[in-house]
Amino acid sequence: DSNRSPNPAQKIIAIAGGSGSGKTWLAQRLIDHFQDSAVLVSIDWYYKDLSHLTKEQASQTNFDHPDAIDTALLFSHIKTLIEGHPIEAPSYDFSTYQRNTKTTEIHPSNILLIEGLHALWHSKIRQSLSLIHISEPTRPERI
Repeated sequence: DSNRSPNPAQKIIAIAGGSGSGKTWLAQRLIDHFQDSAVLVSIDWYYKDLSHLTKEQASQTNFDHPDAIDTALLFSHIKTLIEGHPIEAPSYDFSTYQRNTKTTEIHPSNILLIEGLHALWHSKIRQSLSLIHISEPTRPERI
């Protein structure tokens, strides 16, 4: 089962890097440049809902570890977009450690940007990519 796009014109680009490395900034500049030809999937939207934990327990979660991501939903949404169908992207509230009930409808596009710390962690994502960008400025340059 391949995650490669059936549309040869579609480009799937991962933007990865550490916190404050400029991933989101770059992704937003690309969205602004390509306008309706590009859509963004931020891995930050896919953190697991921790509402079953106390706030103290949830605050101990290591959000820098890939296990903090709801990979099943993330993979499903990427595959759905690649197949040419819209998704209802989740949103995450880091102050409550919960997914919001508000979702955002995202339609497939010629350019799919996948942005986040873990954008290259999973082989299912890497196998679908057309291009990889790793944001890694020196420490003083981090935002």
